[in-house]
Amino acid sequence: MDDVSYINLTKYSPYEFAELIIDKLRKVDHHNLNAKLLNYIPKSERFNYVLNHHEISILRGFEQSRYKYRAIDKITQESGEEKEVIRKRLLILKDKGLVDLINKPKGQKWIITNNGKEYLEYYYYEFDESSGSGI
Repeated sequence: MDDVSYINLTKYSPYEFAELIIDKLRKVDHHNLNAKLLNYIPKSERFNYVLNHHEISILRGFEQSRYKYRAIDKITQESGEEKEVIRKRLLILKDKGLVDLINKPKGQKWIITNNGKEYLEYYYYEFDESSGSGI
């Protein structure tokens, strides 16, 4: 936050301080929002998940696909990243309950869970709609 040099934390509870940061981020214009969030994806109080921008992009890839199930090869192709990197990120998302690995007739496929869908809805509501534009 370029325009903040000092905040006296004795005047705020942790929750109030978090709200202060969120309010400040909401005022950031759209062009600077990606840079601000690149290394800091906020914590959802409801789901208690912290995701980095790579994990968010994987979830968005699922959501924007016309297919319910995704093969790791397809996710790798779309992301342009190495298969092992994507596999590790998918396992992290699985541990967080956002995606799941299932057996299909043509092999194992990944699917976004209900928690993952609800997390994306929360994320879009908090950051896309509150800023007036998409990230």
